[in-house]
Amino acid sequence: MGGLLVLVGAVYTARSYGLSRQVEQSKRFSDGVQLLGGHGPAGYGGVIALHNLANDAPRLRSPIAEFLQTHLRVESRSSAPNASRPATLALALESALALSTDSAIDLRGALLPEANLKRARLRNADLRTARIDRANLAQADLTGASLFTASLSGANCGGACFSAADLRGALLLGTNLVDADLTHARLHAARASQSVLVRADATEAIFRNAQLDGVVARGCNFSNVDMTRANLDTAYLESVDLTGARLVHASAAGIVLTNSQLRDVDATDSVFDGADLRGSDVRGVRFARASLKGADLRGARLEGANFTDADVSHADFRGAQLDGVTWDGCNRTSAVF
Repeated sequence: MGGLLVLVGAVYTARSYGLSRQVEQSKRFSDGVQLLGGHGPAGYGGVIALHNLANDAPRLRSPIAEFLQTHLRVESRSSAPNASRPATLALALESALALSTDSAIDLRGALLPEANLKRARLRNADLRTARIDRANLAQADLTGASLFTASLSGANCGGACFSAADLRGALLLGTNLVDADLTHARLHAARASQSVLVRADATEAIFRNAQLDGVVARGCNFSNVDMTRANLDTAYLESVDLTGARLVHASAAGIVLTNSQLRDVDATDSVFDGADLRGSDVRGVRFARASLKGADLRGARLEGANFTDADVSHADFRGAQLDGVTWDGCNRTSAVF
């Protein structure tokens, strides 16, 4: 009988301790939330309190991470005056990222300009319509992330991974994408004017209807990309690989595309007026009904290219290799060979 009483007492004590612990954790959570809603150091302290609670109570880690994400989505768009908001949001973002290791973070519509997201783990993150202009996303992992109509203009995305990410309609004006991974990314109607893509890998990415005018790209892999109806006017592309790319109805007036690989590109109905294609490998390219008025193709390899019904008037083909080129119906007025 004595042993049974001891056992019952132990169970009761354990349950009482567990209940007491839950009550204490609930109070800590409530206190943290209350602090987070305050101004000045209080808001900062609220983040720290919730983060410490998440570390002390693993079962609360996910709920606290989700709460912080909600706080970021709502508070970042608040117009109420709060001088300490930027610092509090920055700490809340850091905490949310640290606690969201097992699930995709949700920052839909968040307004976080100049946020520090360097090396952030954002795989499959929901960043639709988020505003993260001028943010530091260097070496961040955004594999499979949803950035539909998000704004990353002026952001530093050097070395970041956007593989299979959804960037449809995104704003990437002047964005640094040096060494970025854009393989299989979807950039339909994205606006990336003046962005820098040095050594970026965009294999099989989709840039349909994208604004790529004035971009600077050196040593990039654009093989098998879809740039149908894209705007590449005045873009500077040097030593890039566009093998198998689709440029149907693309506008590339004044583009510099030197010493590059364009084998088997489909540029039907495209515009390359005044383009500089010197020294590029353009073998097998389909320029049917394309306009290349005044284009510079000196020294280019054009074997097997198709210029059916194209307009190459005033173009310069000196030194180009033209074996097997199809000229049916092509306007070659004043072209130089």
